Amino acid sequence: MLRRVADDETVENPMIRRVQFHGMLSPETYRRHRWNFMRLHYQFVMANEQRVVYDYFLTVCGPVPLERMARAPRGPLDAIAADGSLIAPADAAGARR
Repeated sequence: MLRRVADDETVENPMIRRVQFHGMLSPETYRRHRWNFMRLHYQFVMANEQRVVYDYFLTVCGPVPLERMARAPRGPLDAIAADGSLIAPADAAGARR
């Protein structure tokens, strides 16, 4: 619902993440589908081949609350380690795996 924001009310700006298809896919897959615009459009709701700041399945089905993933500087990369294990919230700020 839209509403007016009072002058004394603080409002957080939305976090915007730039997601690039060539980062989500292997170079071979990206090369194969780069001119298939509908395939790339649907990539946002398909599994990624590489770890990036956006992952549909981790967002919808993952073990990490959406707010935590959204506020983490690197999204799911700060919540899920490369081996698939969960990074504890206290460790997430310092972990770079």
